[in-house]
Order: sequence, then C-alpha cells, then structure tokens
Amino acid sequence: SSLTIELYEGSTVHATVVANAYRADVKSAGYGTGNYGFSFALPASLKDGQAHQVSLRVKGSSFNIGAAKSLTCFTKLYEGSFEGADCTSLRGWVWDKNHPESALVVELLDGSTVHSIYNANILRPDLQSAGTGTGKYGFNIPLPANLRDGKPHQLSVRVQGSTYVLSGSPRTLTCSVPSQFYGSINVLDCSTVQGWAWDKTYPESSLTIELYEGSTVHATVVANAYRADVKSAGYGTGNYGFSFALPASLKDGQAHQLSVRVKNSSYTLNNSPKTITCATTARIAAPDEPSQEVEKIFTGTREQPELDIDLVISPNPTKRKVTASYSLGVNVSAELTITNIVGRQVWRQVVKGTGERVEMPYDFDQLPDGIYIMQIAATGHKFVAKRIVLIK
Repeated sequence: SSLTIELYEGSTVHATVVANAYRADVKSAGYGTGNYGFSFALPASLKDGQAHQVSLRVKGSSFNIGAAKSLTCFTKLYEGSFEGADCTSLRGWVWDKNHPESALVVELLDGSTVHSIYNANILRPDLQSAGTGTGKYGFNIPLPANLRDGKPHQLSVRVQGSTYVLSGSPRTLTCSVPSQFYGSINVLDCSTVQGWAWDKTYPESSLTIELYEGSTVHATVVANAYRADVKSAGYGTGNYGFSFALPASLKDGQAHQLSVRVKNSSYTLNNSPKTITCATTARIAAPDEPSQEVEKIFTGTREQPELDIDLVISPNPTKRKVTASYSLGVNVSAELTITNIVGRQVWRQVVKGTGERVEMPYDFDQLPDGIYIMQIAATGHKFVAKRIVLIK
C-alpha cells in the first residue's frame, strides 16, 4: 500500500501528498516495489520572506521522515511591460519587487522558440521617478537577423527561468529581408556621371542614386538602364545602369569631392569619392569694345571723373599672365582684387596712388580656365572692374 505524508510546521499542515511514485533506486535498495516516491512544489504560503522550520511525517503517525529543515523563501513578484517592437529593436522593462537591486534576464520568444536573451538593466528615469526601485530595469533588444525574413512573427518577452510573460506580449512583427547593395562609378568627369547600382535582395527593383558632396545632394536619378556587361557579370537582370550630365552648378572652377550613394541609405558606390575641377560653362570671350567693360560704383551712382581712377588689363584673353595697369590720385588708397565667376576671391593687394600709371603683373598658373574679375576699389567705396578671360 501507499503512504500519505504531510509537510507540517508546528501544528500547521502545509501540504499532504500520497507517496506512490516509482523510484528505481528505492527498489534496487530492496524496498519492495519501489512505488513509494513523492515530489511536490513548496506551497506559496511558505514563500513569505519569513523563516520556517518544516518537517515531513507519515500521516496519522508521529513518524518523521528525516530531520526538520529551516528555510526562508520569497515569492517572485515580477512586473514589467513589452512596450514596443520594430524592425530595429524591441523595448520594455521588468523588475522583481522582492529583489529591486538585481537585474533580471529576459528572453525574446517567437512562439516557443527563444531567439535571444538580454539583461534588463538599462536606467529608465521614468521608472525611477515613478518609484519603481532603482529604475535600472529597461531593455532594448536588437532584432535578430533571422527574424528579418518577410514573414510575420509573434514575439513575446518573458523572464528567464520563469513562466512570467511581460504585458504587451505577444506583438506581431513582419520585417523585410535586408537590402544588399552593390554598385560602382565607372565615369565621373566634367561631362558625365556614369555607373550602376543594384539590390541583390530585390533584383527586380530599381534603385535611386544620389550624387552628393558633403551634405549637399547635386543630382538624383533612377538606376534602371540596361547594362549588358553588368548582366554578364552575374548581376541580375542588368537593368541597373545610370548616366547623366554633370550638373552645371559643379562647373565653377572649384575642386569638388563627389560621391554616389543609394538614396535613403549609407551605401556609397565603389570608386567614391572622386575629385574633379571643372571650368565654368559660361561663354569665354574677351570684351570687344570698351563699352563692354564692367564699371560699377557701390554708392549707386556712376564714378565721377574727379576720382581719377582707371584700370587696364593686358593681354586679355590670356593663357597665363596678365599685367594690370592702373592710375590713382596722389595718396588715394585702393585695393586690387581678383575673383572667379562665382565671386570667390583668389587674390588681393592693397595699393596707394602716386598720380602716375602703375603696372602690376599677375600669374594665373594655379587657376583653371574660365572668367575672372579684376577690380580696383578706391577710398569712398568706388571701384572699376574688368573681366579677364583665361584660356590655357
């Protein structure tokens, strides 16, 4: 027959169970059939944080099984929330009220499958302000790559080693397969920008690419032109090419470091960046008549003859060197400057008039072809400016 045993403390019986489970070790030791085992969970009434001295006895007798045991147990009081999930991360918090100084470990589950574990130990000032322990109970779990497969997933978060599942679980999440970009710049010069770009994950789609410099996007175009060489190299349909004219805004005689990237991504095409310097697209010609010379006065009136200021440039057009010939009244201070067509100053010299004509040479050796403006500005904010055409 089977015996009934009692778990008791003093005069209080906390649990009663029949000892009828088979124990091979008991049978091997020569104790009858071996069907005398028992096992049961500790009653919740004993998990109160208090010290208890408990014993086991055969019911209806004074026979104790072993010596009394002392124990102090706590009920795990978890509280938390699975607050948000997207294709980047999963967020929330959880704590154990009985152990506020300890951080719990949480599991990310898809159904019954555990995909990752994470420590819930990020400081959350909102929890701290609300009186939730130390507040160091937050988690931010990166979404595992194997969940980015275009299929819906039922995601839950639970405390490791327990059955406690956070409120807010489950959450349904569907994340597309990550893009895998490839591409290259083949040509980037003062005429054309040419290359190709594709997404290995979505070979039937066309990418939009951007020509950019720093934070400035100079051009945007769809890469959907057929490239037989790209297809022959094993890149999908081959409909991934692009070709467009270099924007006129980049033809200003200045150096530009240009790159091409896939729009809305950080992927930059191979062979980026490229540095180019392109002359202005303005018509290059020297003035034929004196009436074409630029003469301006900052005050809004034409320069007065008594100012006694003029400027002559030769040769013009020039292949490299020019001579500026100017005249100023005695002790009249002035400033000679040269700027490019977009207004960037490339040279400056302060001069003082002698009442006679003075010649000053200038060498354009380090500057690109294009149109430049030489200006002499005298005291009183009056100036005369002449156009110079540089053709190397």
